[in-house]
Amino acid sequence: MKKKILYITSANLATNPRLVKEIDFLSLDYNIDVVLYRFIHWSSKVDKQMVSERKHINFKFIDISKKHKVNWVYWGIVEKFCRTMLPLFKNNLSICAGALSRKSLKTWNYLNGTSFKSNYEFVVAHNLPALYPAFKIAKKWNIPFAFDIEDYDPGMSFKDRGKHYEYVCKTLYKKLLPKATYLTSASPLIGEYALKLIGGHHKHKVIINAFPKKEFIPTPRVEKDVYYRGPLRFIWFSLTISFNRGLEEFIQAISQCNISIELTLIGDMDNEFRQKIINPTSKKVKHIIFNIHPPISQQELHKELINHHVGLSLENPQGELNRELCLTNKIIAYAQAGNYILASNTKAQKAFIQEYPDQGMLCSLSNGEELIKAIKNLNKQRDMIINNLNKRYHSAINLAIENQMRRVKKLISEAI
Repeated sequence: MKKKILYITSANLATNPRLVKEIDFLSLDYNIDVVLYRFIHWSSKVDKQMVSERKHINFKFIDISKKHKVNWVYWGIVEKFCRTMLPLFKNNLSICAGALSRKSLKTWNYLNGTSFKSNYEFVVAHNLPALYPAFKIAKKWNIPFAFDIEDYDPGMSFKDRGKHYEYVCKTLYKKLLPKATYLTSASPLIGEYALKLIGGHHKHKVIINAFPKKEFIPTPRVEKDVYYRGPLRFIWFSLTISFNRGLEEFIQAISQCNISIELTLIGDMDNEFRQKIINPTSKKVKHIIFNIHPPISQQELHKELINHHVGLSLENPQGELNRELCLTNKIIAYAQAGNYILASNTKAQKAFIQEYPDQGMLCSLSNGEELIKAIKNLNKQRDMIINNLNKRYHSAINLAIENQMRRVKKLISEAI
């Protein structure tokens, strides 16, 4: 009989792809239950489809849609109370968890309810608001738990971040992570910073945000004349094509290079970015061909990547430590596809290129002349980039999610 594992997240499937990869792989060997949230969001339709495609996994929803608005407001009041009381109870775990997010205490309240039975053998938390409830329920049931550090939470910046945020993140890390049976992290540097903060951990593994091997085939689908004799082809993708993603610096740089370039952007186009960056450049600069496409499925995206020579991983941290430390899905997808990578010199991307020097090169977004020089060098090395496609593809095969998840499976088998 398969052993049973409980996964906890404060997101949904559509907004937590890292969780999806793990439960898909491990559901072959374990019975998987997932506690997650249902809310009104751009991702709701996609999430519903993803859930329907996984009938072998048992999903337990905490519903915070409109019909549960009163309950959600109540937990919002609890959250504000915790933030108010934090200066007086700085070391109280419940207060810290509630100050972090109302979801943390609401999830624990849900898990502690009568509908849950203690028939699990392991618990895994997949983001910080899920950590406290995972610790509490594991303690109640006397079973081990683990935590996945996808981001270095104390180093994150966002619009509504309050003065309390860094403190409660560090407190939860220091008090709860040492109690976990194992820790995983999404990049070497995220793991390094987290372990340094908590004084180390006896069992930690880096599990990068990789993709299934079968989604990448190192054979361009475009016409040979286009791929082998056409202009240098760059590609970039994200949910949104907009500012503060390194694109404006790159487009400014290629507009000053007197070489033919084709730039493909995949994502929802921000109208202001189109009006201020894309349209003026298209009118003034004739040696750049822009291809703008709406978001496509992960599988189609990965098939599209190989039709281009260079993948752009232009992270612009803007002072945010977490973005310096993270390895995004972009740089991993480019590597698995066999693209040559032009990466901005964040700490994490610098470490990645140093480990895999044949996969790409670094550039500085803050130095326009250096960026122009890098683009011109890429154009000079065009034949080398094309000829080494298969070499890059095969050298990145070990990055595939199948290999990453085997390490997670080993961690769990050792824990239970």
